[in-house]
Amino acid sequence: MEEQVCWKCIGDSILVREIKDKGKTGECSYCAGKRKCLSTDWLTQRARSVLRWLIRQGDMDPEFDGEGDISHYEQSGDSLSFWIADVLGVDDEDSSIIEAVCEGLQPSFRDIKHGEESEFPTDVFYVLLKHRPVRAEVRWQNFKTDILHGRRFFNETAKPFLDWLFSDAETLNSYTPRQGNQKVVRALDTGAFFYRARRCDSWPAVQKVLKDAASQLGPPPHEVATAGRMNPAGVPFFYGAFDRSTCVAELRPPVGGKVVSGKFVLNRPLRVLDFISLEKIYTGGAASYFAENYLDDSHRKVFLRKFHSTISYPVLPDDENEYIVTQVIAEYLASQFPSALDGVIFHSAQRRDENARNIVLFTGALSAIDFQSNSVQVHEMEAVEYRDKVRDVHNGQMMLDAEDYESEWDFEPIMDFDDNDV
Repeated sequence: MEEQVCWKCIGDSILVREIKDKGKTGECSYCAGKRKCLSTDWLTQRARSVLRWLIRQGDMDPEFDGEGDISHYEQSGDSLSFWIADVLGVDDEDSSIIEAVCEGLQPSFRDIKHGEESEFPTDVFYVLLKHRPVRAEVRWQNFKTDILHGRRFFNETAKPFLDWLFSDAETLNSYTPRQGNQKVVRALDTGAFFYRARRCDSWPAVQKVLKDAASQLGPPPHEVATAGRMNPAGVPFFYGAFDRSTCVAELRPPVGGKVVSGKFVLNRPLRVLDFISLEKIYTGGAASYFAENYLDDSHRKVFLRKFHSTISYPVLPDDENEYIVTQVIAEYLASQFPSALDGVIFHSAQRRDENARNIVLFTGALSAIDFQSNSVQVHEMEAVEYRDKVRDVHNGQMMLDAEDYESEWDFEPIMDFDDNDV
């Protein structure tokens, strides 16, 4: 009699529903319970359909001895049984069900005799395939094009795209060894403080700031507010940093230049979106690998992990038009996000330090910051350090490094999209 599995032995919700809908009542070969079942062969084929796009064999990584020499190589990843259990939603990767599916994935003796090799050998480890999030990238490019060159106002595509992109931002969590689990949308408590600075190219300019530091260092009045990364002209935002060094670096003062900085403290809690945390979010898709939207949702989260570098990348003087895109995103987060936010946090584009963080507070949050009058400091620039990447030139052509050709993606599909896709 062909082995069969009941719905109660499987944890994945979609497979459970399929067994209940298509199965026939019988005795489960694994728990001996009498309930609706489908064949183990059916379960194996369902697992195969996911594993083919979910995993690949892990790389062989060098291990070094005490003297710094390569002693041997070890393969990264987890066993085939681990991945089958993960796909099927079975807690025990050593269970008889996992063993049966693992065996069913192997070629028969007759197939081996005819030269067929196993698609999923049991003596190697596997890692997740890294799919390039093409659908998310296309949506992003369409969004940018429409904002920059199309309907900037009364835009019918911008809000649906941003609704989709940030659809679960309130529930997303990130993890780092230093900070542990942390929500992407998080609260800043009363008493939290930041620094804001102003560049002064002469001593008279310094004296002018010192005479009225509260107004000179605070957000400008709306009538003189210039456009920035997150705000359009005439809409004042608070641009600050979590430390003075980052504050100074963001102003890019020349050697011999002066900068005046001061401290601002929150008088009430605020809610902000931490773009830095987006880099560490869990990138799994829907609850089931068998869900129709699994890859779409997974690609969206992969794109979100890269989104921080997209919006924090330094914009050169001739490309300020690019700020329009981030300004639209900021307005969405401030007024259209399901539960409106007060600001955003992102890495400094001027300092390559993981602790160099900037903060932008939106107009509605400006009343929450109090200037500390005894916190003013003057910074005189004695030296400026630059870090560059050198590329050779041959016959008028810039030479690229090997890593410039290497893709971080295992799978880069070429897809056709219709209007309904994006």
